Amino acid sequence: MTSSSRDDGYRGIHLSNVTKEDAGKYTCCVISDASVMTSAYVTIRVPPYFYSHVQDVTCGYGDVAKLHCDVTALPEPRVSWFKQDKSAPLRETPGKFSILKQCERVTLTIYDVTIEDIGCYTCKIWNELGEAQSTGRLFYSPSPG
Repeated sequence: MTSSSRDDGYRGIHLSNVTKEDAGKYTCCVISDASVMTSAYVTIRVPPYFYSHVQDVTCGYGDVAKLHCDVTALPEPRVSWFKQDKSAPLRETPGKFSILKQCERVTLTIYDVTIEDIGCYTCKIWNELGEAQSTGRLFYSPSPG
């Protein structure tokens, strides 16, 4: 943060290399015969991005598979999961699929895995600033018998 001033009495600050932690209320106090105080709120906006992409997972018949990634965006991103090249997002289905966003971790859980579940899964995140997606594969490995 740097401050600046001009001959016309203007005083200001300049924030560079901002992060989410720089958001908040900033107050300026002028001490004189007629003291003045004013405040401004700084909002940081971040387009969606993955800082940990969806990883491939291998599981067996009847197992529980979890595909996850770590995301960030401000405003908070909306999240959808897709299987293969399907245009419709996966829907939470009791006993089959659950989708959880906890802090910055997004997890797709697939219960009771069958051969039909094998394939590519894409996590798509978006907000008004943009969108991003990451794809991982679910592989099948027969249980040793």
